[in-house]
Amino acid sequence: MTGRRKRRIAASAPDPAEAAEPHPPEPGSISGNLDAVRPDGTLVAWCWSPAEPAVRREVGVWIDGVEVARARCDRMRPDLLGAGVGDGAHGLVLPLPAGIVQPGHSVTVTLRDVATTRQIGRAQTVTWDERQPDPPDAPPKPVMHGNFDGVSKDGFVSGWCWYPASPDTHIELTILVDDEPVGTTQAAKFRADLKQAGIGDGTHGFVFALPWPALSGKALPRISVRETPTRTMLGEPVVMRAGRLVAAEERIQDLERQIRRLRAEAVLESGFTADPDIHLLCQDEMLRPDVDGTCYVFRLPPKLNAVVLCSRFAVPAELGNSQDPRRLGIAVSHIEIGPRVVPVDHWSLREGWHPAEPGWRWTNGAARLLLPARAVTLRIRVAATLAKYRHDTDAEAGA
Repeated sequence: MTGRRKRRIAASAPDPAEAAEPHPPEPGSISGNLDAVRPDGTLVAWCWSPAEPAVRREVGVWIDGVEVARARCDRMRPDLLGAGVGDGAHGLVLPLPAGIVQPGHSVTVTLRDVATTRQIGRAQTVTWDERQPDPPDAPPKPVMHGNFDGVSKDGFVSGWCWYPASPDTHIELTILVDDEPVGTTQAAKFRADLKQAGIGDGTHGFVFALPWPALSGKALPRISVRETPTRTMLGEPVVMRAGRLVAAEERIQDLERQIRRLRAEAVLESGFTADPDIHLLCQDEMLRPDVDGTCYVFRLPPKLNAVVLCSRFAVPAELGNSQDPRRLGIAVSHIEIGPRVVPVDHWSLREGWHPAEPGWRWTNGAARLLLPARAVTLRIRVAATLAKYRHDTDAEAGA
């Protein structure tokens, strides 16, 4: 092939964020690029027209002059959004059909806009990786089923996955921010909706709290989930807006620093305690939680319509810590009733709740929560507590 430069694709081709920075095209043109062709035959590209900014362009993949596949460029990419390429959802990640990729063969790959037949970016001449085929009598590989449900506005990644062929196995997952691992979790959380749908015994859900440092300085981080052993991706990545989360975390960290300073400077006087004594009142019965760090998990009895989230309380102005005259219990940053996440600014949080602030909402020591039918668990994440409370300010006496 005279005039063409052959190259072998590296073991790991660049991700979209590592490709050449896209530039908005001149009005009336078709713009895009074939960013990479990975060793396994996966194409990474983008295509867009400023004349039709809302249109997701359909492109064709040509190998040695023969069209072998078509796909629509509708994948969200923060680098495109940052470069002013429409709303950013004009990317493409396309695994080529089985049989197209022949190990050891060199081919020329071209991308064309279907509507205009224009070539998108430069053609790439590549050599597929040499791979050993599975033996003819090899058993079929198990298929993972599941869904990446999304990321809540307070930074909780959730979803479910399992292997129907191994219903008792709980899959280990890796959570990534902009393709960098930030932690692992196990899909072992019970969800009533999964059990009702016949997904094993229902214990195949997961919830992972994104670490705040991983989001720092990133306005539009891309969150993805993959199985740890096989690196199989679960669903499509989700782009979230992290600005409010980072701002809230800075306030939380500042409050925690103040609390640590107060605790270090003085021994609590007689009649005071640092324990907020978090519990529930339901039908004249007190429920104690299982505690995991700042997360409090309550197992609910059946047929409850509402509960009261109780704690000790104090008035910061009376303690001399600040001028705040409010009666404060605990600052709640996350509420999860069964599989349902209730935002801290939800309309139903009225009795016993102070107005919501960025990142959390204070109770007054006795905050009412409405429950949906058949709720079995309540999870509360506490962003902050006061430095000290009076022993005699339990929620039952002060409510």
